[in-house]
Amino acid sequence: MTDPPPDPSTSRSPPLSGTIADALTPELELLRPLGRGSTGQVYLARERPLNRMVAVKVLSKQLAGDAVARARFEREASAAASLDHPNTVTLHRFGYTSDGVPYLVMQYVAGVTLADRLAAEGPLPVAEVRRILGDVAAALSAAHRNGFVHRDIRPANVLCERDSGSVLVTDFGLAGLLEGQGSGKSRLTRTGEVLGEWRHVSPEQLRGEPATESADVYALGVMGYELLTGAGPYQATSDAEFVTTYLHAPQNLTALTADVDPELADLLRRCLTRDPRQRPDAGHLARRLRRSDSGARASSEGAGLDFVDDLLRRRLPQVVAVTLVAGYAALGFIDQLVDRGVVPGVVYRMSLGTFAYSVVASAVISWFHGRRGRQRVSRLEVVLLALVAGAWVITCGLILLL
Repeated sequence: MTDPPPDPSTSRSPPLSGTIADALTPELELLRPLGRGSTGQVYLARERPLNRMVAVKVLSKQLAGDAVARARFEREASAAASLDHPNTVTLHRFGYTSDGVPYLVMQYVAGVTLADRLAAEGPLPVAEVRRILGDVAAALSAAHRNGFVHRDIRPANVLCERDSGSVLVTDFGLAGLLEGQGSGKSRLTRTGEVLGEWRHVSPEQLRGEPATESADVYALGVMGYELLTGAGPYQATSDAEFVTTYLHAPQNLTALTADVDPELADLLRRCLTRDPRQRPDAGHLARRLRRSDSGARASSEGAGLDFVDDLLRRRLPQVVAVTLVAGYAALGFIDQLVDRGVVPGVVYRMSLGTFAYSVVASAVISWFHGRRGRQRVSRLEVVLLALVAGAWVITCGLILLL
């Protein structure tokens, strides 16, 4: 999408492939090719009923001939169409050509991709990179809240609008079409698809695990290095070198470019941690990258929002609320048993202590295991739960003695 669209009042359709042009619905007038992606060919078109320019992506024959990919396309396209965010390319609708090939009608963005900008300009200014990453993170956060993952975040899938300078993420939901297709670069296993280039793939995907929201965050961190330095976080010129360097920590960003501020370097370093549980979520990144650090008030407000968001992401309020309700109901039942003389009063006092410590234990467990995905048991969690258990034993002992 590198050239401005032709004037709708004067342009005529250049000769295109008759098979594609004739197979589309009559309301779409193909004008010229815009490019080719991993899932198909993209054309500039005029949508005749609304007289507007749109981008039409026609799925490749390989994908169109696979029944599983066609079904996934329908599901993913429907989900992507529900995403309404200023930093995402709007998906207007999808359909099938007369010969059964799926296609998408998307918002046309007159501009270039981030990959094109990098090739033409080299590394971008830090302030510009912060703005771009913040907008992409905001788009990812909106997608993650809607329950789907991009799975192919890289400069080629981020568009820069020529007039406004806005950045828009494209191909939401389409990366999953490659699952089960091909081999080598396109996938590793049935469940853990590896899409796009190796350099943007998270460690857990390379282990054969499915892509989650954290995989998008990892790819965003890789892209941040590319925008700032012109290269990725690992010093490699070939796939073989990449596999070797990938086993080590990413390069120190502040050593690669002196202009980057410590906060941005720390954020990108956290995005690239091997444990997906330790990566920040996209919403946290968007707020940190977009937030002005002009005053302590803005910083403290942002920190408060981050903490609240972290609690909600770990489902801690919900877990504690359920524990409180269940404990309250159990205490009420035991109180009735005490009133009827079925159990002694000391049972109620011990139950009250057990209830209090169970609330604390549920909060600890939720903090370490409340996020989606597999969660490992950490040493800190074991220590905290051991302290809670010890305090509970001491409390129960004191109740029995008194």
